[in-house]
Amino acid sequence: GDLPRNGLTMTVLVLALVLLGSSVLGVAGASVLGSLKRRTSLSISLGGCVVYASILIWQPPLPWVPNLSVLLAGSCFGFLFGRLLGSSAAVLAFLSTAAAVDFFSFSDGLTNQIVESYRAGGSTLLRYLAVFVMMDGREFAVVGVSDLAIIAAAYLGLRRGTGSEWEPAGWLLLGLLSAFFFGLLQGGAPGIPFLAAGGWAFVLLHNRRRPHLTIRGHFWV
Repeated sequence: GDLPRNGLTMTVLVLALVLLGSSVLGVAGASVLGSLKRRTSLSISLGGCVVYASILIWQPPLPWVPNLSVLLAGSCFGFLFGRLLGSSAAVLAFLSTAAAVDFFSFSDGLTNQIVESYRAGGSTLLRYLAVFVMMDGREFAVVGVSDLAIIAAAYLGLRRGTGSEWEPAGWLLLGLLSAFFFGLLQGGAPGIPFLAAGGWAFVLLHNRRRPHLTIRGHFWV
């Protein structure tokens, strides 16, 4: 819905900070998992996914559970997907596919149905699929679990494929922030297409600076 008129700037600032903070926590969590021994990281991430699935089914009414479970799932799923992305080309293919799915799902698919059902008071599932913030007596869905998982996976893949530590995160976060501000103007927007645009921009700029790396191991393979 529309943002409250009173304190509009503060509301937008808080929501943007929550978006950035949630995304950074998701990426950091996936990175920590990646630093552990293989068996340990797999056990923790798979266990986290099982816990999250259980929460989706039972939907415990404790107020701190939904947001915490979304952050946990974003890191765990992001780590698992990120393990499969061994090159920048794989990341771009992954982002492009996810962006297409997210666009159609948001337009008139599953995401749209979940959002409309939540708005109509028929289902609380959305509350366990996104990080929410309460402001001025209203709830705002800031970032979805799929956004957190994909930004974490893309970061791990791009870091592995390019050797760059911080720049991929910056471009991916810029894409997600662009989706946020575009959504404010349009009354909502799918985040992953903008996230994908950030990933593409980073890879293209990275390869332009290092043309000798464009074919071997960083873009095409």
